[in-house]
Amino acid sequence: MGESADFHITLDCEFYGLGISPEAIKKAETAARELGFNATYLVADAENTTLDKDSFDIIIGSGILHHLNLDNALAELRRITKKSGCCIFTEPLGYNPMINLFWALTPRLRSSDEHPRMNDDFHKMKEYFGKVDIFYFHFFSFGAVLFRKTPFFEGIRRRLARLRLMNEKCSTRHYVSKFARADSMYSCRLYCIWNIMWL
Repeated sequence: MGESADFHITLDCEFYGLGISPEAIKKAETAARELGFNATYLVADAENTTLDKDSFDIIIGSGILHHLNLDNALAELRRITKKSGCCIFTEPLGYNPMINLFWALTPRLRSSDEHPRMNDDFHKMKEYFGKVDIFYFHFFSFGAVLFRKTPFFEGIRRRLARLRLMNEKCSTRHYVSKFARADSMYSCRLYCIWNIMWL
């Protein structure tokens, strides 16, 4: 279920959840029962699900493809997605030097198979699906997280409070949300920063 559980519950559809970890699937099943959410969960390899061809109208994933062999994953997605269907994925990008430095300094926080998406990967996606729409997220908001414990963070917080854009006592989460709003307002115009955004 994860952080998108509230969204999934609003969908009027037949819902399936796939994962390679039996333990994770059990947790998802338990969470779904507690929420009264009707779903079918399967332990499956995303590169070879063994599901029927043209099974799904929409496939949604977050932080999945960068763990997989991209060619194998894309071929399987194309196979199990209906011709009229689509796939929606949120994946980390591999160009931001600050994020890459963080990844290099914290290898224990991730698995050895992780490889953030690069522009060549988007070209490869087009080979499998033809039409690929790309949207970029988290530039200003990532900076807010990165500097949240520094004097810079507190200075910006006080500045926004004086401008009545934020309560000075608001939480970090609300602070980051203000920068997320800036992302949505400006990122579509500032194409020069697209590659160094987080997602």
